[in-house]
Order: sequence, then C-alpha cells, then structure tokens
Amino acid sequence: MGLQDEMLTFAVIVLLWPQLTQGSDSLPVKVANTTVIGRLGSSVVLPCWLDPSLDASTMEIRWYRPHRFNTPVLFYREHKITTDPQEESYIKRSSLALREPQSAGLKVGDLSLRLDNLNTDDEGIFHCYVSGDKGYGSAAITLSITVLGSSPVLSVQSKDDLMNVSCSSCGWHPQPRVEWKSNRNTPFHPGGLVYSQAENKLTCVQSWALLSPSNVHQVSCSLLITEGDERESTVDIQTISRLMVPAEDSSGSWKALFAAALIAALAMIGVSVFLYRKYKSGYMQAKADEGDQLTVCSEPIMADLRKHAARGRCAGDSSL
Repeated sequence: MGLQDEMLTFAVIVLLWPQLTQGSDSLPVKVANTTVIGRLGSSVVLPCWLDPSLDASTMEIRWYRPHRFNTPVLFYREHKITTDPQEESYIKRSSLALREPQSAGLKVGDLSLRLDNLNTDDEGIFHCYVSGDKGYGSAAITLSITVLGSSPVLSVQSKDDLMNVSCSSCGWHPQPRVEWKSNRNTPFHPGGLVYSQAENKLTCVQSWALLSPSNVHQVSCSLLITEGDERESTVDIQTISRLMVPAEDSSGSWKALFAAALIAALAMIGVSVFLYRKYKSGYMQAKADEGDQLTVCSEPIMADLRKHAARGRCAGDSSL
C-alpha cells in the first residue's frame, strides 16, 4: 500500500502543479523568436507582449541588460516611466512603443521597447520583465547592430602575365562577407582575405586575386552583411592591361624618348649657330661694302676741294 500512496501523491502533485505555481511566474511574456536587426544611428523596436493579452498599465515593466537588473534600460511603474533607476547611456534614448501600428499599447499587454540613436554597444541581449498582482514573467530578445562600410576600392597591378586586383573597404559591423565575380556573374575564390579592426571597433577588410586579362574581362568585388546590405565595385582589367606598360618596356621607351629629345636639341643648337654665323658674315660684308662706297665717294670731293683752293690762290696773286 505504501507504493500506491506514493504514486497517488505524485499524480496529485502533477495535476495541481499549475495551480501551485500560479502567482510565482505566471505571466505569459512573449518576444520575437528571431534576432532584431537595427542600423547604426537609427531606431528600432524590440517587440514584447503578454499572451493572452492583459492590461499592463498598472503593472511594473522593466527592460534591462544581462546582470543589470538594478540599472534598467527602461523602468515603468505607477503609470509612468522613471529615470531613477536607469542606465545612464539609455536616458532619452528608450521609450515604450507599439509592436504593431494597430496595437492598443499597455491596455492589451504590449510591452515593446523603442531604442533611438543606436550604437554598437547596444548589440546583445535585452530582457523584458513584467510583474503585477497576478505574478511576473520575463523573456529575452537579441538585438544585432549593422553598419555599412565604404564602397570597396579596387586597385590593379601588373605581375608577370597576370593582374593583381586588390579590394579594400572599412567601417563594417559585423564582419562582412566578401564575394568576387568575373565577367559579372561567375563567382570565384580570392587569393587572400584579411580582416582587421579599426580604433572605432568597426571592421576593415582587404582581399585580392591574381587574374589573367586574356580570360577575364570585368571583375567585381562585393561586401555584404545581409541581402540588400551590400557595397560593390567593378573594374575592367582588360582595358587596364592594354594601358599598362611593363616596367622593362617602359624603361626602354624613356631611354628612346630621351635620346630623340637630345638629338633634336643638338640639331636646334647647330641650326642656331649656323644661322648666327651666316647673319654675322652678311652683316660684316655689308659694313665693308658701305665703307668702300664712302671711300670712293670721298675721293672726288677732295679733288674738288683742291681745285677750289688752287683757284683761290690764283685769284689772290692776280690782284697783287
């Protein structure tokens, strides 16, 4: 009989367990079963509600981070939100909100939290806790913060018969996924991928690939966190390959150009010297001819002067 009594007692406890525990943890708190994603600097609503619905306007509502029950993100009591106590970083950034536009709010047990001006420190778990005359309840929800980084910068360098294409970008959170595609739609694996963290706790990424311009026309590098949250850049490596000159050919071309320029300069100097000498000789010849003309012209004049002087002496003698 002892065994039968124990089995009967166990059955009674199982049947009465919901009534025995009612009032200790009986409020049915529900939250979204997926991670809520918010963009850096934007606002987000963390949905939380009672199901079945109850009027929560007279209850105590507390949103808090793990191990911070006494310094909540938001604290509602006696029909109002109070900042004592409240975690300082959430003052003027947290408020009660509607999880759906048609929701009637606290009257139907809508306990949702709104956070404004999101930052990376907001990422993680939030607890939604409510207590009242009928007991208390809580549930946890996870918030993920995303930050879209800069558009990837593509740089191209020639290496033997290949082109080394590098893709770099900064300012991401969480760590982005990198996708390379050739000719717009053919994915391929990069030759290398490196992640690093900047001082602002955001992620930088650099990836590279060696490609043959004879086989690949266009190359695109995409960085993404989720579908729709991505940055992409494209480069035409065949065009760049045609424009780029290998180092040894470039050196020879510069030598040839320098030699041609030197020859042209020497030719110009020679022509200038020739023209100067020709001009100088012509000028001296003209001066010499001018001097001869003056000498020839002056001889008749001197002869006339001598004759005139002789006639003057003769006239003087006759008068005596």
